[in-house]
Amino acid sequence: MRKPHTKKVVEVILSTGKETLKVNDLIVKTNFTHKQILRVMDRLERDGYVKTVEMAVPPRKFGESGIRKRYPTWKLIKVRANDYSPLQKRAVKVRKKDTVRDKIWRAIRIKRKFTLPELTQFTQMKEDCLRDYVYILEAGRILKRQPNTGKIKVFVLVNDVGPTRPVLPEISNKDRLTQRREDAKETNATQNKETTTW
Repeated sequence: MRKPHTKKVVEVILSTGKETLKVNDLIVKTNFTHKQILRVMDRLERDGYVKTVEMAVPPRKFGESGIRKRYPTWKLIKVRANDYSPLQKRAVKVRKKDTVRDKIWRAIRIKRKFTLPELTQFTQMKEDCLRDYVYILEAGRILKRQPNTGKIKVFVLVNDVGPTRPVLPEISNKDRLTQRREDAKETNATQNKETTTW
């Protein structure tokens, strides 16, 4: 089995944030064949990362021969609530190329406590790129936002999982926009308070 197939399937599984997975959904998201998906998922099941909870085998069509296709539904195996660390470790094994988020994660581990402008200056990356990953880490309880003491948000690393960045579900566009609106409201409220004080 080629590692690129496993890498792609694992990344898709983690990015969906779903507990149950259907073979047809994975085919659509990865553009792999039915056979390729089954090979990868069978391997992940043997290694203890997922388990089959349902199996659909359509009846043979008239004149059809050979092995019938199976359409399983799998469930992710969790250590505890919202913890998919076994599969995250599997993703780490097959991920080789150093990504932008790998660099961000290293910077966060060095800074430990930071604001987005500070992280932007430290990494020389765009703030929008950093903000999205910081929100993901915050949602995954890797980072914690300090109580609002000013118009610039301060984040603290509260769960250092090690040198390899954690692989967490992506946040939806709706959640991303909601978070940015809340940030904007907090910033405006702080600015209005400062103006009133002066």
